[in-house]
Amino acid sequence: MLKGHLYFYAYSGAAGIAAAFGCFAASTLIICHLIWLLVRIKNKAVVFLCSISFILFLSIGFLNIASNTTEFSTKDIHFNISLLTLPQFDGDLMTAYASTKRGEHLLIRYTIPASEEKKELINALLPNKLCPVSGRLESPSIQRNFNSFDYHSFLNTKKVHWILVPEKIELGNCVQKNSFNGYVLNLRSYLLHQIDTHFSMHSSMYIKALLLGERGAMPDDLLQTFRQLGIVHLLAISGLHIGLIAAGTYILFLRTGISKEWSMIILAASLPLYGFLTGGNPPVMRAIVLFLFLLLSKSFPRLLSTLDSISAAALLFLAMNTYLLFDIGFQLSYAVCFSLGLSKRIFKRTARRFFWEMLAVTAVCQTASIPIILYHFYEISLAGYFANVLFVPLFSLFIIPISMLLFLLSFIPHFPIKGLDMLFSNLIDSMEWAADHMSKFPMTVLTAGKPNIVELVLILCAVSIALFLMESGKWKSYCVFTIFLFFFLKLLPYISPFGSITFIDIGQGDSILIDLPFRKGVYLIDTGGQFSFQKEEWQQRTNTFSIAEDILSPYLKSKGITELDGLILTHSDNDHIGAALKLLDKVAVKKIYISPHSWEKPIMMEIVKKGAAKRIPVVEVTDVYQWSAADASFTIIPPEDEVYEGNDDSLILFAMAGGRTWLFTGDLEEEGEKELMKRYHLHADILKVGHHGSRTSTSAEFLDEVDPAVAVISVGEDNRYGHPSKDVVQRLKGRGIKIWRTDRDGAVKFRFYGNHGTFTSVIP
Repeated sequence: MLKGHLYFYAYSGAAGIAAAFGCFAASTLIICHLIWLLVRIKNKAVVFLCSISFILFLSIGFLNIASNTTEFSTKDIHFNISLLTLPQFDGDLMTAYASTKRGEHLLIRYTIPASEEKKELINALLPNKLCPVSGRLESPSIQRNFNSFDYHSFLNTKKVHWILVPEKIELGNCVQKNSFNGYVLNLRSYLLHQIDTHFSMHSSMYIKALLLGERGAMPDDLLQTFRQLGIVHLLAISGLHIGLIAAGTYILFLRTGISKEWSMIILAASLPLYGFLTGGNPPVMRAIVLFLFLLLSKSFPRLLSTLDSISAAALLFLAMNTYLLFDIGFQLSYAVCFSLGLSKRIFKRTARRFFWEMLAVTAVCQTASIPIILYHFYEISLAGYFANVLFVPLFSLFIIPISMLLFLLSFIPHFPIKGLDMLFSNLIDSMEWAADHMSKFPMTVLTAGKPNIVELVLILCAVSIALFLMESGKWKSYCVFTIFLFFFLKLLPYISPFGSITFIDIGQGDSILIDLPFRKGVYLIDTGGQFSFQKEEWQQRTNTFSIAEDILSPYLKSKGITELDGLILTHSDNDHIGAALKLLDKVAVKKIYISPHSWEKPIMMEIVKKGAAKRIPVVEVTDVYQWSAADASFTIIPPEDEVYEGNDDSLILFAMAGGRTWLFTGDLEEEGEKELMKRYHLHADILKVGHHGSRTSTSAEFLDEVDPAVAVISVGEDNRYGHPSKDVVQRLKGRGIKIWRTDRDGAVKFRFYGNHGTFTSVIP
């Protein structure tokens, strides 16, 4: 009951874990598919064992949840820590995972006050030491925007409940601590240093990434290029890398006279050590364990099939850590492995034809990963079908083997490594040039947005049909069906009858997205922005937070939005338009609206110039500006005076959408409110409170005039200005107005169908 059926038990176990963690939709979906598969094989014993697997992993899941607790609280300020990972330095920031004497894991985030201390930390903070640290514990940030990355949940899957922010790391009082992990990390540190000292920066970042899994030196723009092409997996240690390293080592053993049997035994024993040496990252360890099971299946084919080996590896890892089921890398690697394992007939047809075999492997991998990639990243690489055929052989035959060879040669004293390093660097330059130009081709990426549960089921069914067509040898039908699937994914936002108005949580600032039904209009009011302070060169960080790149762009992608019909910049304050410059590089914009003479301010002038460079019409709204789209109407009301003076010269947007009337007031204060009331008699169901609820805005007279039922305050959590004012909040409450606040509720969304809609927030 084991051979040929482990796949079903792994599937049942995944369903049990999903149920334990409350993912009932996913669990039900897996169970329904499993029942369909079991009906086909008609084996009662397998059905019984699947039930056992479900119950067993359901229980393991509950036990994991119950044991995932913390013994610390915010009252704790003194700790003794030892590093679990090598510290990462980015400017004046140091991060590392550490273990305490209680055995609980923490994430350390230390802002280094002086360059001398940074040097001392690099040299003295070693993994095999136990060091006293004083500091405060912070809870990881929770999800604050729809479809955004949930850092709190991410760390929870690693059983990390706190971020330790040290006030002082007492290096002088560290004591020696002997541990296997410490010795492995010290060896890893030595090998990284070996690469840095013997190779150019350009070559070393590839050798470190491909052999030791260290991608910290990779530039963001290069990683983005590889993501667009769907080949970023080549820069991480995976089954491909493990296979090449294992094959090279095996051949080396045979060449030195070691027998096949002993070569296999040594290889099986050394690969796990290599996994620890690369940092013990889950993707690497999964690849190694999977490779070992595959070796076992080759040695004992009557005991395990290839598919059984993949299933056994999955069962082992899930039993050890049920949280792995929610790891994107785990989902992708096993979805691809299972799909390849079930596609034997495809590869029999393409055997001994290298190009067609590569094309078949790429097609299976790309197709199988579509639902997971879309669910987590909201877009898929169309270029990946071609890029993998080109770049996988390039990495397999040249870049990875050369990296291995150069690394080994660097240990030979006085070996002339610089000439080879230069040749390798030139090869990498050519590869990057090709990747960069390929990524700029039109339609390299399809942005479809995050599918809901119904859409996800349809996509899963479509992927199953596509894989079935491939297995049946109907390649033309597969190509036609896949193209149809891509058209369907692209059209999804355009066939949705639902619209939404979202007050995005960008901290202290404003950014509001209006998305009309059937994608008849998409408008963004302001972009938010953050202040940056001048730092010394050693303090400057490579990875800095950006509202455009880390909040706005991902949220737009999650909704399948690649183009804005209008970008309305209410006025020239940084907290309203500071992120616009970067956003213009991330999304297409048809038209930009600005307040009269606001372009006289430097920040708005830069935006106007960038708009002109991108041939985006910039409309300086000096008179009332109106338009309609679908069943919605919009009116931009400009300030009356001709001299731009700041908050009271904000553009005002009055809108009718979703059966409600809306008034978006920018940073309008009391004087501006008075001027507005003199010129217009505006009533609105929903009021976007001016100037983040400052005491100088939202006067009693203005509230009586507008008479809203709902007020939304866009404001940063624990902001230094004390917004919103208690007086403003009291005035709103006194009139029975429902208040939504982004500092407490996170992003706030009004989702509507026709003239009916409801408000929801990210934080309940």
